[in-house]
Amino acid sequence: MEKRNIDVPILFKVSFILGNAVKYVNAKMNQKENLPKIHFLIFMLIFLKPGINQNKISLALEVDKTTLSRIIIRLKELGLVTKIMDANNRRSTILNVTKKGEALAKEFTIHLNEYKEKIFTGINKNILDQVEKTVNILLENIKDQKLTFEEEYFNF
Repeated sequence: MEKRNIDVPILFKVSFILGNAVKYVNAKMNQKENLPKIHFLIFMLIFLKPGINQNKISLALEVDKTTLSRIIIRLKELGLVTKIMDANNRRSTILNVTKKGEALAKEFTIHLNEYKEKIFTGINKNILDQVEKTVNILLENIKDQKLTFEEEYFNF
């Protein structure tokens, strides 16, 4: 098979890094079942944004509501999240992590930091600081250019 000389888009590369990070974390965890990438992202968003509702997750991650409902059901079955009806809007559900979910998210974070240290090996601190600044500028550009429906969820 002939190798193509194609310039791989940077966003594809970033997606690969994220997917590989999830695989790394799953390999480090002592769980009976690994979380698929989209489950992982949704779970961590709930951890980072306590009280987020399903509709905002659907908009922020562009996951259709049926798929999101199935993922939330699975996360509930695993004992990682709670889902309660919003007292102010009966059609909305509020999501939070459980104590078990919080412990798992903290363990995930430890392994994500390990992964980060491994992939950043040999990179000068000034360059890493610049990468952090660049990512923050990208997130600001997403908000400023209105390339997302839920800009508040890009504020970390």
